[in-house]
Amino acid sequence: MQQLQKQQTPQIQEITVAAGKTTSLTLPIENTEFKINLGENSKLSILQIATPACIGKNVISLEKNAMLELGIVCLESSNVETQLNLNGQGASANIGAMFLGNHEENITINTIVNHVAPSTTSKTNIYGALKGKSRAKSLGNIKIEKTGQQANAFFASHALLLDKNCRAESIPALEIEANDVKAGHAASTTKISQEQLFYCESRGLSEKESEKIIALGFLQRAFSQLPFNTSEMVEEKWQKT
Repeated sequence: MQQLQKQQTPQIQEITVAAGKTTSLTLPIENTEFKINLGENSKLSILQIATPACIGKNVISLEKNAMLELGIVCLESSNVETQLNLNGQGASANIGAMFLGNHEENITINTIVNHVAPSTTSKTNIYGALKGKSRAKSLGNIKIEKTGQQANAFFASHALLLDKNCRAESIPALEIEANDVKAGHAASTTKISQEQLFYCESRGLSEKESEKIIALGFLQRAFSQLPFNTSEMVEEKWQKT
């Protein structure tokens, strides 16, 4: 099993999106703590790709009517924590994360979403596929403070197991102090069904090709509502099986 080595003094990088600005970024996750601040009416679309054996952290704060689109890709052993603070009224965040382990990877994705201001929105979708002896853990904590009335929050984590020795764990949690909110979570761990394989094989695909198409399609659901295309890098990882 690949082990993650803790870095005692992680790098800290600060990013600020000025009020009213729209910005797109692609950043590696490499033992770095990103402190990101979105000003009023700003928008940030950010794709983060985990490097091998990294421990990364995001602390992202959103002011009034700010919008965040965050995509996280973990194709190597990694531990990624993201903390969102929805501090301004009308702030919204859409998070998609995907993971793929095909050997002995150990992957942890942890999201913490704090709804501080009223009328804030967050949606987190995590999709992953595992092969070999790989492991993955998805943690999702949604906290809605007393000041976060009329918040709308949802966390979902779904894993596809492709071998008998891989393991996936999902741990969602809700902490709600306000009395006028919408909040929920969902989690599933599944395998490819014989019906799915039969459907693909009846159209001339081999069992191996069918498994690949089903798994990669499953993973792309993580970014179905986000402007990121990761199909090429995910397929490249799959070929290393």
